Amino acid sequence: MFEISVGCKDEGIGWYSDDAQSLPIFRQYNPNAVAGAHNFTSSKGENDWLVSVCWKGEGVGWYGVK
Repeated sequence: MFEISVGCKDEGIGWYSDDAQSLPIFRQYNPNAVAGAHNFTSSKGENDWLVSVCWKGEGVGWYGVK
């Protein structure tokens, strides 16, 4: 968790997740990237392929609305 008291900026809510959990949005992390190290996709196939080529699967980041 970040601490505003030590200089971190609170940017508020980034997005809301769908309470009905209709569309999982998978998150992956590329440990070799210099910038833009995260990818987000609703495709389970894309998620699985990226994980198979050394991205780190981070599971469901949030749920989108179909």
